[in-house]
Amino acid sequence: MTGLILKDFLVLKKTLRYYVFLMAVYALFAFTGTFTYSIISGFAVMLGAMGPMSAFAYDEQARWDKFAGASPVGRKGVVTARYLFALILLGVGGIAAALVSLGVTWFGKAEVSVWWEPLAVSAAICLVGLLLDSVILPVIFKFGSEKSRVISMIIFVTCFGGMALLSYLDGYGSLDLSGLERTVAALPPAVLLAAPVVVILLLFWLSYHISVGIYLRKEL
Repeated sequence: MTGLILKDFLVLKKTLRYYVFLMAVYALFAFTGTFTYSIISGFAVMLGAMGPMSAFAYDEQARWDKFAGASPVGRKGVVTARYLFALILLGVGGIAAALVSLGVTWFGKAEVSVWWEPLAVSAAICLVGLLLDSVILPVIFKFGSEKSRVISMIIFVTCFGGMALLSYLDGYGSLDLSGLERTVAALPPAVLLAAPVVVILLLFWLSYHISVGIYLRKEL
Protein backbone atom coordinates (compact mmCIF):
# COMPACT_ATOMS: atom_id res chain seq x y z
CA MET A 1 0.00 0.00 0.00
CA THR A 2 2.73 2.44 0.99
CA GLY A 3 4.65 1.47 -2.13
CA LEU A 4 1.69 2.35 -4.35
CA ILE A 5 1.34 5.78 -2.76
CA LEU A 6 5.09 6.38 -3.03
CA LYS A 7 4.93 5.32 -6.68
CA ASP A 8 2.32 8.02 -7.38
CA PHE A 9 4.50 10.67 -5.77
CA LEU A 10 7.55 9.57 -7.75
CA VAL A 11 5.60 9.48 -11.03
CA LEU A 12 4.22 12.96 -10.43
CA LYS A 13 7.47 14.39 -9.08
CA LYS A 14 7.89 16.94 -11.89
CA THR A 15 4.20 17.87 -11.86
CA LEU A 16 4.19 18.39 -8.10
CA ARG A 17 7.30 20.56 -8.37
CA TYR A 18 5.44 22.71 -10.90
CA TYR A 19 2.49 23.09 -8.50
CA VAL A 20 4.82 24.01 -5.65
CA PHE A 21 6.51 26.62 -7.83
CA LEU A 22 3.16 28.14 -8.81
CA MET A 23 2.02 28.19 -5.20
CA ALA A 24 5.24 29.96 -4.20
CA VAL A 25 4.72 32.57 -6.94
CA TYR A 26 1.12 33.24 -5.94
CA ALA A 27 2.12 33.30 -2.27
CA LEU A 28 4.63 36.01 -3.11
CA PHE A 29 1.94 38.03 -4.86
CA ALA A 30 -0.38 37.50 -1.87
CA PHE A 31 2.28 38.83 0.51
CA THR A 32 2.63 41.94 -1.65
CA GLY A 33 -1.13 42.46 -1.58
CA THR A 34 -1.58 41.88 -5.32
CA PHE A 35 -3.78 38.78 -4.87
CA THR A 36 -6.06 37.72 -2.04
CA TYR A 37 -4.93 34.89 0.22
CA SER A 38 -7.89 32.71 -0.84
CA ILE A 39 -6.27 32.04 -4.21
CA ILE A 40 -3.59 30.00 -2.42
CA SER A 41 -6.28 27.71 -1.03
CA GLY A 42 -7.40 27.05 -4.59
CA PHE A 43 -4.14 25.19 -5.14
CA ALA A 44 -5.19 22.67 -2.51
CA VAL A 45 -8.25 21.85 -4.60
CA MET A 46 -6.16 21.70 -7.76
CA LEU A 47 -3.68 19.34 -6.10
CA GLY A 48 -6.40 17.11 -4.71
CA ALA A 49 -8.36 16.91 -7.97
CA MET A 50 -5.72 17.06 -10.71
CA GLY A 51 -3.06 14.98 -8.94
CA PRO A 52 -5.01 11.68 -8.93
CA MET A 53 -6.22 12.29 -12.48
CA SER A 54 -2.63 12.75 -13.69
CA ALA A 55 -1.57 9.60 -11.80
CA PHE A 56 -4.30 7.64 -13.59
CA ALA A 57 -3.11 8.95 -16.95
CA TYR A 58 0.47 7.84 -16.30
CA ASP A 59 -0.71 4.42 -15.12
CA GLU A 60 -2.69 3.91 -18.30
CA GLN A 61 0.25 4.87 -20.49
CA ALA A 62 2.47 2.33 -18.70
CA ARG A 63 -0.30 -0.31 -18.56
CA TRP A 64 0.23 -0.40 -14.81
CA ASP A 65 -3.30 -1.62 -14.02
CA LYS A 66 -2.62 -5.21 -15.09
CA PHE A 67 0.42 -5.45 -12.83
CA ALA A 68 -1.17 -3.62 -9.90
CA GLY A 69 -4.29 -5.77 -10.01
CA ALA A 70 -2.17 -8.90 -9.68
CA SER A 71 -0.01 -7.49 -6.86
CA PRO A 72 -0.37 -8.70 -3.24
CA VAL A 73 -2.47 -5.67 -2.25
CA GLY A 74 -5.10 -6.65 -4.82
CA ARG A 75 -7.55 -4.41 -6.60
CA LYS A 76 -9.07 -3.06 -3.39
CA GLY A 77 -5.61 -2.03 -2.24
CA VAL A 78 -5.06 -0.16 -5.52
CA VAL A 79 -8.26 1.83 -4.96
CA THR A 80 -7.43 2.48 -1.30
CA ALA A 81 -3.93 3.73 -2.21
CA ARG A 82 -5.32 6.14 -4.80
CA TYR A 83 -7.87 7.56 -2.36
CA LEU A 84 -5.19 7.95 0.31
CA PHE A 85 -2.96 9.65 -2.25
CA ALA A 86 -5.75 12.14 -3.00
CA LEU A 87 -6.26 12.78 0.73
CA ILE A 88 -2.54 13.34 1.30
CA LEU A 89 -2.32 15.81 -1.58
CA LEU A 90 -5.38 17.65 -0.37
CA GLY A 91 -4.14 17.70 3.23
CA VAL A 92 -0.64 18.91 2.39
CA GLY A 93 -2.01 21.54 0.00
CA GLY A 94 -4.56 22.68 2.58
CA ILE A 95 -1.99 22.99 5.38
CA ALA A 96 0.40 24.93 3.13
CA ALA A 97 -2.43 27.22 2.03
CA ALA A 98 -3.52 27.80 5.64
CA LEU A 99 0.03 28.70 6.72
CA VAL A 100 0.49 31.12 3.83
CA SER A 101 -2.93 32.66 4.47
CA LEU A 102 -2.13 33.16 8.15
CA GLY A 103 1.20 34.73 7.19
CA VAL A 104 -0.48 37.11 4.77
CA THR A 105 -2.98 38.09 7.46
CA TRP A 106 -0.25 38.45 10.11
CA PHE A 107 1.67 40.92 7.93
CA GLY A 108 -1.47 42.96 7.36
CA LYS A 109 -1.88 42.19 3.67
CA ALA A 110 -5.45 40.93 4.10
CA GLU A 111 -8.45 42.32 5.93
CA VAL A 112 -10.22 39.72 8.06
CA SER A 113 -12.92 39.99 10.72
CA VAL A 114 -11.34 37.36 12.96
CA TRP A 115 -7.82 35.91 12.98
CA TRP A 116 -8.98 32.36 12.18
CA GLU A 117 -10.89 33.37 9.06
CA PRO A 118 -8.06 32.21 6.71
CA LEU A 119 -8.12 28.81 8.41
CA ALA A 120 -11.87 28.57 7.87
CA VAL A 121 -11.49 29.51 4.20
CA SER A 122 -8.74 26.91 3.69
CA ALA A 123 -10.81 24.23 5.43
CA ALA A 124 -13.90 25.07 3.36
CA ILE A 125 -11.97 24.94 0.10
CA CYS A 126 -10.41 21.61 1.10
CA LEU A 127 -13.92 20.26 1.68
CA VAL A 128 -14.78 21.35 -1.85
CA GLY A 129 -11.71 19.46 -3.07
CA LEU A 130 -12.84 16.39 -1.14
CA LEU A 131 -16.26 16.67 -2.78
CA LEU A 132 -14.69 16.95 -6.23
CA ASP A 133 -12.58 13.84 -5.55
CA SER A 134 -15.71 11.99 -4.46
CA VAL A 135 -17.18 12.66 -7.90
CA ILE A 136 -14.04 12.34 -10.03
CA LEU A 137 -12.47 9.14 -8.72
CA PRO A 138 -15.34 6.69 -9.39
CA VAL A 139 -15.72 8.18 -12.87
CA ILE A 140 -12.02 7.65 -13.62
CA PHE A 141 -12.06 4.08 -12.28
CA LYS A 142 -15.04 3.37 -14.53
CA PHE A 143 -14.10 5.12 -17.77
CA GLY A 144 -10.36 5.81 -17.55
CA SER A 145 -8.55 9.14 -17.47
CA GLU A 146 -9.23 10.27 -21.05
CA LYS A 147 -13.00 9.76 -21.15
CA SER A 148 -13.39 10.92 -17.58
CA ARG A 149 -11.97 14.37 -18.38
CA VAL A 150 -14.95 15.14 -20.58
CA ILE A 151 -17.44 13.48 -18.23
CA SER A 152 -16.02 15.32 -15.20
CA MET A 153 -16.20 18.61 -17.05
CA ILE A 154 -19.85 18.01 -17.90
CA ILE A 155 -20.60 17.18 -14.26
CA PHE A 156 -18.83 20.30 -12.98
CA VAL A 157 -20.47 22.60 -15.52
CA THR A 158 -23.87 21.13 -14.68
CA CYS A 159 -23.39 21.48 -10.91
CA PHE A 160 -21.88 24.96 -10.88
CA GLY A 161 -24.19 26.12 -13.68
CA GLY A 162 -27.17 24.90 -11.67
CA MET A 163 -25.96 26.79 -8.60
CA ALA A 164 -25.45 29.95 -10.66
CA LEU A 165 -28.94 29.57 -12.16
CA LEU A 166 -30.52 29.20 -8.72
CA SER A 167 -28.66 32.29 -7.52
CA TYR A 168 -29.80 34.23 -10.61
CA LEU A 169 -33.44 33.20 -10.22
CA ASP A 170 -33.37 34.02 -6.52
CA GLY A 171 -31.84 37.44 -7.21
CA TYR A 172 -34.53 38.36 -9.73
CA GLY A 173 -37.42 37.05 -7.66
CA SER A 174 -38.26 34.17 -9.98
CA LEU A 175 -37.43 31.72 -7.23
CA ASP A 176 -38.14 32.38 -3.58
CA LEU A 177 -35.46 30.84 -1.38
CA SER A 178 -36.14 33.09 1.60
CA GLY A 179 -37.84 30.27 3.53
CA LEU A 180 -34.84 28.02 3.09
CA GLU A 181 -32.47 30.83 4.06
CA ARG A 182 -34.47 31.51 7.26
CA THR A 183 -34.43 27.82 8.13
CA VAL A 184 -30.68 27.60 7.65
CA ALA A 185 -30.10 30.81 9.64
CA ALA A 186 -32.13 29.40 12.54
CA LEU A 187 -29.89 26.34 12.88
CA PRO A 188 -27.30 26.32 15.69
CA PRO A 189 -23.78 27.36 14.57
CA ALA A 190 -22.38 23.95 15.54
CA VAL A 191 -24.85 22.25 13.18
CA LEU A 192 -24.02 24.66 10.36
CA LEU A 193 -20.32 23.87 10.77
CA ALA A 194 -20.60 20.13 11.30
CA ALA A 195 -23.27 19.26 8.74
CA PRO A 196 -21.21 19.99 5.57
CA VAL A 197 -18.20 18.15 7.01
CA VAL A 198 -20.24 15.05 7.90
CA VAL A 199 -22.08 15.01 4.57
CA ILE A 200 -18.91 15.36 2.47
CA LEU A 201 -17.04 12.73 4.51
CA LEU A 202 -19.96 10.33 4.01
CA LEU A 203 -19.94 11.06 0.29
CA PHE A 204 -16.19 10.39 0.16
CA TRP A 205 -16.68 7.10 2.02
CA LEU A 206 -19.50 6.13 -0.35
CA SER A 207 -17.37 7.15 -3.34
CA TYR A 208 -14.58 4.87 -2.12
CA HIS A 209 -16.87 1.86 -1.90
CA ILE A 210 -18.36 2.61 -5.32
CA SER A 211 -14.85 2.75 -6.80
CA VAL A 212 -13.92 -0.55 -5.15
CA GLY A 213 -17.02 -2.18 -6.64
CA ILE A 214 -16.24 -0.75 -10.07
CA TYR A 215 -12.59 -1.80 -10.02
CA LEU A 216 -13.31 -5.31 -8.77
CA ARG A 217 -15.60 -5.89 -11.76
CA LYS A 218 -13.47 -4.06 -14.32
CA GLU A 219 -11.65 -6.01 -17.04
CA LEU A 220 -7.94 -5.03 -16.95
